[in-house]
Amino acid sequence: MKWEPPRQWEKTDTINISDWQRIENNTQWIAEFYGVTLQYKTWQYTSWPTWLEVTRIESNINALLEQTHGFQSKFDWQLLNDIEGCLLALHEKVVQLQLSVRRSGTFCAGQEIYIPIGVV
Repeated sequence: MKWEPPRQWEKTDTINISDWQRIENNTQWIAEFYGVTLQYKTWQYTSWPTWLEVTRIESNINALLEQTHGFQSKFDWQLLNDIEGCLLALHEKVVQLQLSVRRSGTFCAGQEIYIPIGVV
C-alpha cells in the first residue's frame, strides 16, 4: 500500500469514494507502521457512507492520535482538513524514522573511514 497525498478541503467541497478510500488507506499505512490494529473498509462505487462508517474512521484516527490531538465534535470540511493534516504529519514522522535508520556497516557523509591499503 502506498501513501496518497491528502486533499485540501474547502467549505463547498463534496467527498467522494476516492476520498473515503484515500483516508482509509492513509490511516492503514500509519497504523501498520506503528503496529496498531484497526478496522478498515474497501470502498466501492456502490458504497454509501453511513454514520457508523464515519464514526469508525474517526475512531481509527483517534486511536492513532489519542495523546497528541483532540478532535472537533462536528464532522465537516474543517475536520476533514484536520484528519488529512494529522495523517500527513504522521506520514512525515514515519518517513523521518525510516530514513534515520542505517544498516550496520553503511557509510554516511562526513564519517571518517579507515580503509587499509596494501594489506595482504
